Amino acid sequence: MLPELGDCSREEVAALVRVAPFNRDRGARRGRRSCGAGRARVRTALYRAALAAARINPGLHA
Repeated sequence: MLPELGDCSREEVAALVRVAPFNRDRGARRGRRSCGAGRARVRTALYRAALAAARINPGLHA
């Protein structure tokens, strides 16, 4: 689902999967930061893995 993984930096992969929030500022207007679009299937898999890890490891739960 992410063939570019070996060729991109971690910042580029985070932007590609859209787990890094992007601002929507234009002129004097200040928009919300969002993490939508991108590779939704990869983002869902990462979220589910983080949820499972937080349930098992009490240090990650906080």
